[in-house]
Amino acid sequence: MVKKPEPKVRNFSPSLARLMVLFVLVAGAASVFAQGTPQNATAWYGYEGFHPFREGEPWGLFSEGYIKRNRIILDDLSYFYRVGLNYEFKNGNRLTGGYAFQYNFPYDSSSEPYNWPDHRIWEQFLIRRPVGESKRVTLIHRFRTEQRWLGRKSAPAFDEITEWKFEDTFRYMFRCNIGVHPKWFAALYDELHLRLPPPEAEKLFDQNRVYAGIGIYLDERKKWRFETGYMFQSAWNSPDHSGPLLH
Repeated sequence: MVKKPEPKVRNFSPSLARLMVLFVLVAGAASVFAQGTPQNATAWYGYEGFHPFREGEPWGLFSEGYIKRNRIILDDLSYFYRVGLNYEFKNGNRLTGGYAFQYNFPYDSSSEPYNWPDHRIWEQFLIRRPVGESKRVTLIHRFRTEQRWLGRKSAPAFDEITEWKFEDTFRYMFRCNIGVHPKWFAALYDELHLRLPPPEAEKLFDQNRVYAGIGIYLDERKKWRFETGYMFQSAWNSPDHSGPLLH
């Protein structure tokens, strides 16, 4: 008689457990900062894609766009588009850079009282690392720098741009994709924005984004996906704002 091997029991990864605890702590800390500050319920409807110029080649186009609405869908918040040249290494890491533009609208008492443009030159490096034998978990580190020119208008008319405010920012995102089904996955991430160097009288910390979502792969190669989730975004005050702004 041939003894059948006992089925392997998948233990919960200690690393994944620590990651989940860290995510909960960050989200909890963000909620503490939120006490007594303006809050908004916003929604981002967008697309992000890496498109190789030729199948199997490392060079390609990166494209990303969002329509951002306040009160979920009722009010304009901003329109955003990012485009860049992408190089994908054989290990799956990516080096990308290009141009981005955002057009912003006043949507509450903490925002600017006028429409204003935001032009950016950006660069980023993305690292992807599967974890464990099953490779159901993928850890992603994204390092991004942005050189931003923010259009500013003067009172009382606010009818034309009178100066361009320059900001140099650094963004780090740590993301975890967890496969829960051959086609379905869960996603967690935290992204921190810093002003480099912090301008005079402005805070080093610009924004922090904590996100949890779920998605489905739309093709066998897992190149296309649909994803939805919840983000808690904290924005710290600057001379242009009276206080913290939370989404």
